[in-house]
Amino acid sequence: MVKICLSGFGRMNREVFALGREDREVQFASVLTRRVETAASAAGGVPVFDNPDRAFALADVVIDFSTREACAVNAAKAARLAKPVVIGTTGLSPEEVDSIGGAIAASGASGVISANFSVGVNVFLEAAKFLQERLENYDLEMVETHHKAKKDAPSGTALRTMGALGLTQAEIPIHSLRVGDVVGDHALFFAGNSERIELTHRATSRRCFAAGALQAAKWVAHKRDGTLHDFREVLKR
Repeated sequence: MVKICLSGFGRMNREVFALGREDREVQFASVLTRRVETAASAAGGVPVFDNPDRAFALADVVIDFSTREACAVNAAKAARLAKPVVIGTTGLSPEEVDSIGGAIAASGASGVISANFSVGVNVFLEAAKFLQERLENYDLEMVETHHKAKKDAPSGTALRTMGALGLTQAEIPIHSLRVGDVVGDHALFFAGNSERIELTHRATSRRCFAAGALQAAKWVAHKRDGTLHDFREVLKR
């Protein structure tokens, strides 16, 4: 049984909570949030704290879907307490990721980080690389669409896609739309003379991200290798 602390209790970690309650291999030990009273009413008796030390002490592993600012502090704190951490929060700077990774290395704990915990998106990245290698002279652009409450743009998945292709925003335009309640769409357009290929991944529910985060939590909960892993390593086990 893996005991989990949810760091942040917004849309994503509520989805993790709902899905995890159906999983006999995990137990929710605590919730960390500034909105203690609001979270307590939805947490089904799970202890809710605004103090990370108290929240993390009850858990084997921390799943962080919060804000950039909160994640940068709390994920590093979890690592210093030798608690493995799963990071799904997007918008972190390279320096913030390095800081978290440094804390993990120093403590000997472990972590998993990803801008997108969907299995399908990781296949999307492999397919994108396959197409890029075979369509060298085609024009390439990307469109990503999310709900209007999403704060970062381009999305973490869009930036991760560009990284997987060895490209930068200066080289390939990324068009970001923030409309309605769209969970997450990512589309690559490879356009040549008289033809084009469109590669698209659509998340129709946050459940796919929640399932991946829980899979990562179970994978990393008892690891102690001082490494911040990519989610693709979890999928390759």
